[in-house]
Amino acid sequence: ADYDLVDVILGKQKTYIMGHDTSFHCMPAQLQHALTHYLQHGGRLLLSGAHIASDMLSADEKAFAKEQLHYTYRCDHASKQGGVIVNTRALEGGQYHFFTTPNPSYIASENPDCIHPADNAICVARYADTNLSAAIAYDGTDEQKGKTLAWGFMLESTQNFDTLYKDCINWIMK
Repeated sequence: ADYDLVDVILGKQKTYIMGHDTSFHCMPAQLQHALTHYLQHGGRLLLSGAHIASDMLSADEKAFAKEQLHYTYRCDHASKQGGVIVNTRALEGGQYHFFTTPNPSYIASENPDCIHPADNAICVARYADTNLSAAIAYDGTDEQKGKTLAWGFMLESTQNFDTLYKDCINWIMK
């Protein structure tokens, strides 16, 4: 609770279901508990990753995503082209592009998640090619403190990462 901001940078980790190996689960129970405690004490969370919703499979994980992170899973493979349009004044930027195919310069988010806002959260960005929700923002209430900004792809795969990251930090620190 002593941190002004926590940035959870998730990559492509996802539970391997066939062999039941969960060592690469995007959000193990210990992380969920720590984030719940942090957010309940007014924490600010920036979250991004390729499978932040599609790897939340159990009822408890879905409840955590909905009640603490303020999003629900809609689908994966939400964009093939990687265009993102910010559709709110919550963030200053306009359009961004992330890579969806492997290349020598940037990590790629091949199968980004569509995350749908829950509770009082809002969609702040959409995938340009599908109009599906790419990011949600939640700005706490008196009853449920905490502030979250979650992206359904890896921010690090964005061509103009510095601008997007700065916009995210500026919003979440307001």
